[in-house]
Amino acid sequence: MTSQEKADVFRSLSKLLEAGVPVLRSLGVLLEQKPSSRVHAWLTGVHGGVTQHHGLSESLAGQPSSSELEKSLIQAGEQSGTLPKMMAEIAGYYALSAGLEKKTRAGFAYPVGLLHLGIILPELQRFFGSESAAFVCGSVVLKLVVLWLGLVGVWQGMRLLGRRASVDSRAERLFAWVPFYGAARAHSACARFAKVAELGLLAGLGMAEVFYLAGKAAQSARIGRAAEGIVKSVSRGESLAVSFAATDAFTAAFRQSIVTAEISGTLDTEMKHLAFLENEAARAAYEQAAEWTPKFLVGLASCFIAVRVIRGAVDYYAQIQALL
Repeated sequence: MTSQEKADVFRSLSKLLEAGVPVLRSLGVLLEQKPSSRVHAWLTGVHGGVTQHHGLSESLAGQPSSSELEKSLIQAGEQSGTLPKMMAEIAGYYALSAGLEKKTRAGFAYPVGLLHLGIILPELQRFFGSESAAFVCGSVVLKLVVLWLGLVGVWQGMRLLGRRASVDSRAERLFAWVPFYGAARAHSACARFAKVAELGLLAGLGMAEVFYLAGKAAQSARIGRAAEGIVKSVSRGESLAVSFAATDAFTAAFRQSIVTAEISGTLDTEMKHLAFLENEAARAAYEQAAEWTPKFLVGLASCFIAVRVIRGAVDYYAQIQALL
């Protein structure tokens, strides 16, 4: 399923659940709308799991196209009684991802086109040499295949690193060095942590359960490990000031806001505010990434073309000199 398809599905489920429609019936309503084959397969699998009296999060876990983010947030929604709101959060996340993916793809078209020209144009002079046209065409095709393998490899490598960062702190530290995307991922994780904590507090859950669910929903190895420590700390009766002081997974401003809110008795309100701020910071970082990544690639493509043109000119001059 694409990000846009997931955004539409979870938004619809959120509205239906908010209106009081049971989960099983909500899934059935969406199936009746004759969705695309990908969406239909996902809905059918989840519907089958719920029909067999599994929980929604458990049914989601059985679907290959379901992400860990969805499973964690749905589980948090089930346990906190805020499932419609969690559905809306997931829909918002995927809507943002879909918009940024569209913008990034549009920005990538120009630099990728330049790279193709940088490979093809310098090869044209070889048609006038001693090499056969078939050999030259084969060489161009091979270079284009290598280019696309490289682009796909980088894309898949980034996705794999992002998934590993959810469970491996070393991968997360490495991902943090990626310009813009590292910051965006960190802000998104903090936003999910704060949002789940807010909804858990509003649902009246205990502090230990609130931060356990928030840590799991953050999909961050560092925040997850920090949440485990916070859960142990609050279970011993220690204050949030002590609990959060023992971790560096959050910024100083984030920790200070929570400590102040605990003293003033406005923890749920502050968590809502923090979730908003972190979401906006993540959005800004993703938009910067979508703006600057194509520019960086244009620079690389331009350098590549310049090198190919200079090499071609040097070779051509050498051929002229040989004829003279």
